Amino acid sequence: MKKYLFLILLMLVGACTTFTFTSCSDDDDDTEAAYNMILGSWQENDTDEGIWVWTFGEGGKGRCEVSDGNISYSFEFTYAFDGRTLIVSGEEDGETYTDMYAVTFHGNVMVCVGEDDGETYTTTFTRVN
Repeated sequence: MKKYLFLILLMLVGACTTFTFTSCSDDDDDTEAAYNMILGSWQENDTDEGIWVWTFGEGGKGRCEVSDGNISYSFEFTYAFDGRTLIVSGEEDGETYTDMYAVTFHGNVMVCVGEDDGETYTTTFTRVN
């Protein structure tokens, strides 16, 4: 009888161990969640050069709307975002550009740190939708 009880307990422990060590990877969920964080419209907090609203849409396409007093214009851009690095490419005023930023989020605030001609600069945005 003790032998059968021992075998039953051994099988029960084996079954529990099988379920305990089985897990699924959630790396894809993390990447998608990070990408979704940037979707929507963001207004630059520095308004010295007018009001700039950057809208990041699905599929890596976006649009920037600029208004400075009586002057308003917009331009389209493409972007890639992996949750930490944002690469924006497009054409503005006849010039093609590609900029790369390190991005962090603090609630409804996005902070982008970039480099231009060896100088580091920070741009802060607030989510508008």
